[in-house]
Amino acid sequence: MTINVGVYQDAHHPGGWREGLKSVHLVLAEATEKELDLVLFPELYLSGYMIGKEKLLSNSITKSDDVMEMLKEIAKKNKVGFAIGYPEKDANNSSSIYNSMCVIDARGNVILNYRKSHLYDPDMEYEKVIFTAGNEFPVADMYFPRVDRTVKIGALICFDIEFPEPARMLALQGASIILVGTADTENATHTPHRTVPCRAAENGVFVMYANYTGPCTCFSDSEGAVFHGQSAIFAPDGSSLAKFKPETSAQQVSRGILCAQLNEDLYKEHKRKNDYLKERRPDIYYNGTCL
Repeated sequence: MTINVGVYQDAHHPGGWREGLKSVHLVLAEATEKELDLVLFPELYLSGYMIGKEKLLSNSITKSDDVMEMLKEIAKKNKVGFAIGYPEKDANNSSSIYNSMCVIDARGNVILNYRKSHLYDPDMEYEKVIFTAGNEFPVADMYFPRVDRTVKIGALICFDIEFPEPARMLALQGASIILVGTADTENATHTPHRTVPCRAAENGVFVMYANYTGPCTCFSDSEGAVFHGQSAIFAPDGSSLAKFKPETSAQQVSRGILCAQLNEDLYKEHKRKNDYLKERRPDIYYNGTCL
């Protein structure tokens, strides 16, 4: 059975959760017209990624917040599941926030909440200053009513996918789709070209990768930089099912929902011949020298 999915690529917005919520309304309405079962948004899309510490704090929400209820209603109304990045407020410590992604199914249930575990911040000026790192890699069963099918999914955020271990941990728990919301700039164009398809192939999973496009002013040395776009959807053999072209300038950007159909049956023989999970030898990998 085929699942219709889409990754949403858009210019970065600085308007906080109210602007993000408006955009989600519009995108999910379009997804309904396209008969999509699942849509993925970029990293921190609800609030905006590069809005600064104070604004991230003021736009942070808990998993039981009214804003989360609004997101659940949008999914339920449109009968489309989606995953969106947001700043998650720690219910027990309001000054502590996580760079998170929640996954909401077509019936309006939050089935998974993931907290970014690898914070990208080589100069200690943004993510590591603002966010607390997560330390768990949950998976969840997601039901798709259009095709009456349940699929196990996992989620990662941006820098997480550049390490082999997080994706492998999700695959070992049975995930067949890994969602990656990101905010990659032109300094990380290797990610959609080499890293993400490799993660798909070495784990035998579909990987959905949603990025921003257009100008980026996240860091002190990013003047004139752009988010590289190149949102894509990869198959379990590492091939590209759909992808946006690279951005050539901040003025020439690709926006919208990039769609693809996921059909695991097409890759059964490939996975049988290249069963990397089955052929692993963890007994000789982790002997204390590579930890």
